[in-house]
Amino acid sequence: TDELAFSWQPTGDLKTNLNFFRYRMRNIILPVGAVYQNSGGQIGRGLELEATLDASSSLRLTGNFSLQHSWDPATGLDAGMAPHRRIFGRADWRFAPLWQLGATVNYVASRARQPGDVRAPVPDYTMVNLTLRREKIADGWEVSGQVSNLFNRQAWEPTFLSSGIPSDLPLPGRTYYIQAQYQM
Repeated sequence: TDELAFSWQPTGDLKTNLNFFRYRMRNIILPVGAVYQNSGGQIGRGLELEATLDASSSLRLTGNFSLQHSWDPATGLDAGMAPHRRIFGRADWRFAPLWQLGATVNYVASRARQPGDVRAPVPDYTMVNLTLRREKIADGWEVSGQVSNLFNRQAWEPTFLSSGIPSDLPLPGRTYYIQAQYQM
């Protein structure tokens, strides 16, 4: 893997990074028939732009945008499976002392199938998650609640055609979590 990275902080409140990368993989573990074995290779390149902005003393915004293209060097065709585009955003807001509300948005797009896989294209998806956290609720205790996939979007991750799994793997629908944490 080769990477060229630039970091720029135009103000005390804004930090940015730009990364260019390329990679070459050999002897990838892939399903060949009913057996997984070291077979084939992959070459890829891309870029990622990320930024963090402290919009105020109580609000931090973070995000990144990435582009990636990977191909099979034996065929020159798109290697499939990985997203060509991804956008991620995060907001963390301290709206009151000891309280924090966080939100994330994750957009995954343009995932090609492997060469020879004629199944329908893998749909793009956007997931939104929310987290509410209360620090120091009692001596050493912190409590948080989270809703993942807030809008209950249907989303899938692609599978290898030769894996024997006839469809893609579904991601969880709307899910609720409650967590209590004690610091000793």
